[in-house]
Amino acid sequence: MLYMLGFLLGFLLGFLGFLFFTPKIIKSVIAQKEIYREFNQSQLLPFFLLLLPAGPLALGIFPYIIGWVPAAAVAAACYLPALLLSRRHIAAFDHSGTSRTVGALDSAHMAFGGALAGLIYVGVFVTLSATIGRL
Repeated sequence: MLYMLGFLLGFLLGFLGFLFFTPKIIKSVIAQKEIYREFNQSQLLPFFLLLLPAGPLALGIFPYIIGWVPAAAVAAACYLPALLLSRRHIAAFDHSGTSRTVGALDSAHMAFGGALAGLIYVGVFVTLSATIGRL
């Protein structure tokens, strides 16, 4: 029963954390949209970042409906698009060779960090679910 309280606390902290930081990252990416446009980078990253708070939500609700393994897959799917797209943006801005892309590079790094934190969150959830007990 104590582990259920731990899962609930982890769910709340994860959800509130992503709910707090995601708008800041989205604002940072949108502020650099001219650089993204100039270097022909996709404008979809802010939309994929909107999925970040959905990951903890999926891990808090779906294990009771479909089990913890499919719930972890759904949560990971919330983070992978932002992770892959931000990684592509980092590579493009890193290879640009100009100092004008520093702000956009920082925004892409923040998006990558947020998505990576989400995948780590899913990994911790899967590890605890597999070792402590099934939900």
